[in-house]
Amino acid sequence: MEGRLFGYFVSYALLLVFIAVTALSTTELQLLIPKQGINLPFLGIKTSVRGFYIVSSIVVCAASLFMAREFWRLETLRVRKKRQTGYIFARSGGDTEERPLFGVDGDIDRIALNIISNLVFFVSGPTVVALLTFWFADAQDRIAFALQSTLLFASCYFSWVFYRRSTKTEESRRYHKYTKIWTAIKYVVLSFFALKFLVCVDVIYLPTKISPTFFLRENTSWLDAADGGVSAFVPHIRIDRFTRVWKGKSTTEIKQLAFQNGSPDDEYYFMSRGVGVDLRHRQLRFLDLQFQVVPRLMVHYSDLSGANLSATKLLGSNFVSTKMYDVNLQSSVLDGSRFMDVDVKFGIWQNVHARGVIFDNTSFDSSVLFRANFLGSSFFGVNVANSFLSGANFSATSFYQTTFKHNILAPMRSFSVFISDKKSGNQIDEFVTYFNENNDDAISELVDGFCTGLGKAADSNALYTISSFYTLEFPERIKKISTAFEKSSCKSASTAWNTDVGQ
Repeated sequence: MEGRLFGYFVSYALLLVFIAVTALSTTELQLLIPKQGINLPFLGIKTSVRGFYIVSSIVVCAASLFMAREFWRLETLRVRKKRQTGYIFARSGGDTEERPLFGVDGDIDRIALNIISNLVFFVSGPTVVALLTFWFADAQDRIAFALQSTLLFASCYFSWVFYRRSTKTEESRRYHKYTKIWTAIKYVVLSFFALKFLVCVDVIYLPTKISPTFFLRENTSWLDAADGGVSAFVPHIRIDRFTRVWKGKSTTEIKQLAFQNGSPDDEYYFMSRGVGVDLRHRQLRFLDLQFQVVPRLMVHYSDLSGANLSATKLLGSNFVSTKMYDVNLQSSVLDGSRFMDVDVKFGIWQNVHARGVIFDNTSFDSSVLFRANFLGSSFFGVNVANSFLSGANFSATSFYQTTFKHNILAPMRSFSVFISDKKSGNQIDEFVTYFNENNDDAISELVDGFCTGLGKAADSNALYTISSFYTLEFPERIKKISTAFEKSSCKSASTAWNTDVGQ
């Protein structure tokens, strides 16, 4: 029976090593984009990331309980046979004389063998299940985390049951006085895992309003990382700055594509009308994509609360029914994006370039919009309250049923805007003096703003969004804008507007 159990142990150890290595080799990018799959080492097989973690947790849990039960059965048989000496690892090599493992007779050798047996048969399995649970917790999959947590508690509980049954021998009780240090270490490790588990439950399941993690993040620096993100102890996906998220065309391919189509503006083809990254129906709190280029980000019915998107290029992205509580978008580029039914609270939009952005039924509350550039953007059913708007640019914008309340806005000049609904002038209240409804001046500022913009790629994408929106809502306005661009000296912007974007 000892020989058979040692054979089980070898297979069990190889299984744990294989699963642990595969889990640790999973990158944050694979968790962010699970469609890429995961390659199983030594097998050359690609499988689902979510499926691997769930199935592996089930397999390890079952295997760990089997090994714990077999070891308990062996210890029970050994007690009945009155063999109170020796351990499985002392005789695993066929040593019938039962010589000491470390070459030392007495309690030291027995205590060491006891600790090794406990680690192998009762601790290793739950530890690997915990690794799978907490490693995949970064993806914040509620169903997977609930299932993995159940398996973790099951493996821990039944391993503890078999451990207690296996240690109810006279010999085990004799050496308890030598294991006080081991017991202290055990409780420290258990406390760490318990705290980690509570933080995961908080981030994955609790609303932001009652979340202790969000409270600490907002009011203290305990969870702050060195680069402005959140501590690694909090479950979240952080993409390394040198990892390329967007798999778009290279510069050489862009130039060839522009040459083949006879376009004078090769950078116009920087943007693709396909989906850059699909984050629909995802909860990715504290997501960290700082300094990344991720055009056409699709975020529908998702939760990005606490995300760090500063200095990120999110050209042409779509945010629909998205929670954006305490999101850092400082110095990011949102040109040509759309926000529909989005709740922005405690947001940092300082120096954000949001030209040609469509805001529909979106609310800004207690946010910093300092020096945000909303040139050519449209606000429909938007509520801006308790926010800092000084230095923001609202030139050539459109307002419809938009409210501004208790904000700080003191521009040096008034803005020429398109106001499609006269009622919005009354709803702007104290800021009405800063907005001047003048279509001709607004068009002029729109042309000037894009001729001195950030770059041709951003210009083209923002102009595409503006023109497609005006084509549906205000077709008479698009003719005047197109004519104004034709008369301007801004060749790249006028070309993009007339040849591709304007259509």
